[in-house]
Amino acid sequence: MARASRTAAWTAAALLASVLLVSAPWPAMLVAPAAAVAGLALGILAVVRAARAHGRGSVVALPVVLVVASLVWVGISAQTLLYVDATRDYAACESAALTRQAQRGCAVQLENDMRERLETLLARVGVPSPS
Repeated sequence: MARASRTAAWTAAALLASVLLVSAPWPAMLVAPAAAVAGLALGILAVVRAARAHGRGSVVALPVVLVVASLVWVGISAQTLLYVDATRDYAACESAALTRQAQRGCAVQLENDMRERLETLLARVGVPSPS
């Protein structure tokens, strides 16, 4: 039971790291999906360990909840990979921007790049663009 609890704690730590990394600047944000997948794998391992130890109550419930949360977060954090190039360009633009107007221009360009990427992706799937 102790091994299952420790594994659940590591699962929660990996999930928390992924949540924090998803909003990190350009290169660090790429680690978020990997941390989410690690959390998912650890969560499954925690469930298996708890089941083998014939655990009851929170010893089994917590890992199951963490697996569900990890599944959801893998999907959310993987979406950041859609906009990697736009985020990289934004980081470069933002570091070169010297005025607030230039920073706003960088933000507008990021929004346009993200919208174009989403429209391209939706067109490939066959969904008509909203504009």
